[in-house]
Amino acid sequence: MFTPEALRRRKPDSVRATLPAFALLRAIAPIVDATGLDWGPAGSAGFELASGVSTVTRDSDLDLIVRAPEPLPRADAAALLDALSDAALRIGTRIDVQIETRDAAFSLAEFARANVRVMLRHADGPRLAADPWSAS
Repeated sequence: MFTPEALRRRKPDSVRATLPAFALLRAIAPIVDATGLDWGPAGSAGFELASGVSTVTRDSDLDLIVRAPEPLPRADAAALLDALSDAALRIGTRIDVQIETRDAAFSLAEFARANVRVMLRHADGPRLAADPWSAS
């Protein structure tokens, strides 16, 4: 079994490396690395990198997991979302980022909006929270 962090170090088959999702994965690496957070691909790109089975298409988005065990300021989240969205726009695809805390997960796009509660995916079920790190 591969973690998203391990998958980001794997390379797709050279013939498939030019697909937008894989091109975006390469393009965003320095952006997400600069946060100091652990991260990696999920979804179809993660599955393909783990299994070798061709699942990414020209229309596939890039699903990303970012681990944030400590609180991420909303301003930092907004800057990260802007940078990742700009990269996706340049490549011509979409990106969907899920932030994982120690106890739950939520959408970066939801959290980056100031003063908005986010839908947490928690072991006990979904819940709304303004501060995902104190919602356990």
